[in-house]
Amino acid sequence: TDVADHVVMKLDQNGNELMTIGTRGESGEWDEAAGAHLFQQPNDLALDSAGNIYVAQGHGSDNPRVLKFNSDGEFITQWGSRGYGPGQFWVAHSIEIDADDVIYVADRENMRIHRFNTEGGLLGEWNFEAMVCAIFLHDDGHMYITTGFDGQLAKVDMTGKVLGAIGRPGTANGQFGEAHALTLDHEDNAYIADVINRRIQKFAKID
Repeated sequence: TDVADHVVMKLDQNGNELMTIGTRGESGEWDEAAGAHLFQQPNDLALDSAGNIYVAQGHGSDNPRVLKFNSDGEFITQWGSRGYGPGQFWVAHSIEIDADDVIYVADRENMRIHRFNTEGGLLGEWNFEAMVCAIFLHDDGHMYITTGFDGQLAKVDMTGKVLGAIGRPGTANGQFGEAHALTLDHEDNAYIADVINRRIQKFAKID
């Protein structure tokens, strides 16, 4: 996803662009009837088991939502709006989909994770005591999240219970200005992007 250029791109391993969804450099409402194919700051995407693409958008805009496309980039549906109520977002910041096609969306400023089915039906939400910036679903049945300015990487079970956390605010090793983005590799090393301290830190798994 390209937040500033308002597009989603599919690239090959050499970085060649294979597909683009959205209109480069233009933002607004996605309206099929009007022929308006516009994102407003797409943040993240995830794929379901059928290859459908789900885009979480609205980094700093008033139009946070999830948009669904097929594998060819053709629009299917969208849901969500700005607010504090069930199924609403303040910032739809990160998205993941599990093996059962349950969709998890980090609603950053509302300090929660929504759970949806593939049609946008709300299945529930998990509430936290800090902003949820990034989420990563592990195949061991746990989720990992980063908590932004609170500067933590947390492990969460699939009921939304926090099992443990590391990190705190700061500039030293193991500390964060804002723990913003997250991924794990095949050896379960965690990589966390810190946009305030302008660095990526790697954390090794401890058995």
